[in-house]
Amino acid sequence: EKINEACVFGISDPISEETVAAACVLQEGVHIKPEELAQWMQTLIRKEAIPETWFFLQEIPKTDRGKINRDTVRKKCLELGETR
Repeated sequence: EKINEACVFGISDPISEETVAAACVLQEGVHIKPEELAQWMQTLIRKEAIPETWFFLQEIPKTDRGKINRDTVRKKCLELGETR
């Protein structure tokens, strides 16, 4: 496996109102392109659910209780800028 952790969330889009985005934490030393991830997902989920925007993070932010808050992840990703 190449991904340690991932979080999917919606981001604003001027045309469709919202699109799917993903934040991923890759395993150390792994380099993968967003296109490769999208292609891999084509056989697993419906096309509309495949993220259009990808963010690669060192870690996915969590609450004090260790839970993922998608709003926090979205904000961090948008601050960093998209990979695709």
